[in-house]
Amino acid sequence: MRKFNFNTGVKVWVNPHIKGGVADSTGTVVIPFECDVPEDAIFMYACDDPNLHPEWPNVIVAEIHNSELHSKYAYFTIKQNV
Repeated sequence: MRKFNFNTGVKVWVNPHIKGGVADSTGTVVIPFECDVPEDAIFMYACDDPNLHPEWPNVIVAEIHNSELHSKYAYFTIKQNV
């Protein structure tokens, strides 16, 4: 499992009550989450549909664990060596 942070874009002084959120070093609320993905996976976005883009190459979908995020899945791209 790898740990990630979902950036809400909300400053903690605007809304300090986002469920599961913590302030990062800039004061932006992030929501931590974990996914079982390879080391070269780069987080793209989260949603509830695991089948949004089945035709996209180099994209994997993983279930979100240990988080208060409302989304169930996270989409990742795999960095390609060129």
